[in-house]
Amino acid sequence: MPEQESRTVPSGRRTNSQVIGQPLFSLPLIVAVAIVWCAIAFVYVPVLSFEFVSFDDPTYVVTNRHVQMGLTPTSIVWAWTTGEMSNWHPLTWLSLQLDRQLYGNWAGGFHLTNGLLHALGCTGLLLALVKMTRRVDLSLAVVLLSAVHPLHVESVAWVSERKGILSTCFWMWTMWAYARYVEHPTRARYAWVVALLTLGLLAKQMLVTLPLALLLLDLWPLRRSWSWRLVTEKLPLFGIAAAFTVIAYIAQDRGGSVSEMPWATRLTQVPVAYWLYLGDAFWPIRLYAPDMGSMTGFSIGAAAVASLAIIVMTLIVLLRQDQQPYWFTGWMWYLVTFLPVIGIIPIGVQWRADRYTDIPLIGIIMATVWMFDSAIRSSAQAGFRRGALMGGGLVLVTLVVLAHRQTYVWENSVSLWTNTITCDPDHPTAAVNLGKALLERGRIADAVPWFETGVEVARNDQTRAVAHYNLGLALFELRRIPESIAQYEAAIQLDEDEPEPHNNLGNALYVTDRLDSARTHLERAIELRPDYAIAYYNLGNVLSAQQQSAPAKQAYQQASKLAPQSSKLQQRALQKALSL
Repeated sequence: MPEQESRTVPSGRRTNSQVIGQPLFSLPLIVAVAIVWCAIAFVYVPVLSFEFVSFDDPTYVVTNRHVQMGLTPTSIVWAWTTGEMSNWHPLTWLSLQLDRQLYGNWAGGFHLTNGLLHALGCTGLLLALVKMTRRVDLSLAVVLLSAVHPLHVESVAWVSERKGILSTCFWMWTMWAYARYVEHPTRARYAWVVALLTLGLLAKQMLVTLPLALLLLDLWPLRRSWSWRLVTEKLPLFGIAAAFTVIAYIAQDRGGSVSEMPWATRLTQVPVAYWLYLGDAFWPIRLYAPDMGSMTGFSIGAAAVASLAIIVMTLIVLLRQDQQPYWFTGWMWYLVTFLPVIGIIPIGVQWRADRYTDIPLIGIIMATVWMFDSAIRSSAQAGFRRGALMGGGLVLVTLVVLAHRQTYVWENSVSLWTNTITCDPDHPTAAVNLGKALLERGRIADAVPWFETGVEVARNDQTRAVAHYNLGLALFELRRIPESIAQYEAAIQLDEDEPEPHNNLGNALYVTDRLDSARTHLERAIELRPDYAIAYYNLGNVLSAQQQSAPAKQAYQQASKLAPQSSKLQQRALQKALSL
């Protein structure tokens, strides 16, 4: 790691001192930061009144007992040792625990933190770009287009994507720290780069490509003269990234999230995905989550055309590197930073997601803004320049409006899954999730058709079993007991090792006085989940009906022991145990 960057450069290159100056604590920069925060506030203030949604939020926050503890010695140790959700991201867990400590279970507080992290990240990006380019105006344009782009709404408005918004914030500030290091290379400034990169990786391993991105920034806008020294100075960063790549793969593998999709199938998705993401970037109209898309790949022809287009585009930016270096950096940034989530690495169940674009899209936006500026400057017609500026402003306003509207998709579970079905009527899980959201709101009759649809469109036995189980729940609430029993039995036939269908089938059989069968299924539910409090309570009811007072009392006592303190279930179990 060098103590002093060489100032000798070839002809046509500028030295670092010509590119990076002292920090710009100027009025234009202060105004630019204020504009960014105001734009973000306009788009995202509505999320303060939003709820948690059923898409991962229960597991990350609502029913996660370690997050519900807040910041305690036990929960802090758990955050550093758990691989829950097939990830090792202790900083993400700690931030959610801190929110629980501060806000209780007010969903708006968690949303507020996401919004603040987004604003802080955008501020870091703005300061980094200004320091690298000395252009406040163009840097502001890049940051605004990124900050209010509808593709980024998912990361901000979805509480469970805390890992993404937090790691992206650290990415931006790592860029700023790196710009300071290039300005004056010292060990202390390099240590800041290492520290911020490590913190980002502790939030999410998406930052493993950051060392490669810094190499691209060396070429433009930093314009550092190329040498292997640029690579060797980043070896510690590459080492950290490699270690976290291994950690991420192990966590995904242990969590059962490593894809079994054949290599040939996955590779047909990769080139097509690059262009589909670009399409969403320039036409962000039908956005929804989760996008399951084509989980079986694309045709060889489609993949070949997409691959050829990527190769041609790459050759073009290479040939025009001297004239338009921003396109080389922007395009390669786009390709490189997508690598962890584009499908080459076989982890995760989703092949595309809006949240994956947070960092890659910056490259395309940077290149587009600088190309736009170049076209304006090269035009001799004042009318063209005015029209181009007005067009750029119209694009920005349009993105603000679309992003503001997109936030309401995440208002609650009903709005989320309704939007998903509107965009993808054959989505494999949206119908069931919408039915569950309606069921939770007491709209039982409205939920039944969606569960029936879920049974029809499910793409595998596990998803179909979930649909049957939830249909059984709704029919039971409607007192259509025989029909609910048939649905529970169908769910168990498809997936015998889930405790919930056994418990609910046992309860339904108890209601219809089929006590022996009820007992069999309740005991099976307890076998599958030894801490299943409600199953012990239902078993106590069955044993009591069979005049087996001692075992029934024991079951009630166990239910009381396992139930949450002061809950209705605990109180009912205690009362029944005392009555025997």
